[in-house]
Amino acid sequence: GKIFYEIVCSTRSSLKQPLEMARAQIRALGEFCGASVSQPEAYPGWNPNPKSKILGVTKACYKTMYGKDPEELAIHAGLECGMISDKCGGVDTVSFGPTITGAHSPDERVKISTVKPFFELVLRILTSSMDRKQ
Repeated sequence: GKIFYEIVCSTRSSLKQPLEMARAQIRALGEFCGASVSQPEAYPGWNPNPKSKILGVTKACYKTMYGKDPEELAIHAGLECGMISDKCGGVDTVSFGPTITGAHSPDERVKISTVKPFFELVLRILTSSMDRKQ
């Protein structure tokens, strides 16, 4: 009988147009090779906003707590921010968390010593945000 192969690609990007171009190339390559191609809707992109109000609050809280500016990086993350922002009409979002290694693999680990400072920062951000609304 026939041999079937399944190739699964989870494409993500902070920029919609390059993402859709990559998805079109994947589709074209598959179809060129005679494959049946199925592509569910892409995850929404999330393009971080350096002028974001919540980012400003987060940075200020971090500096107050740790006496230094936080490190800002564009990394392979933010899927949840894109999904939440997409579903909640563009709500202002920021992505940060404890230190994780080996993400999305059997070797995924969280550095336990970074969980408590992360949680304390979340509480400070929420408190600060509530104080600003009053």
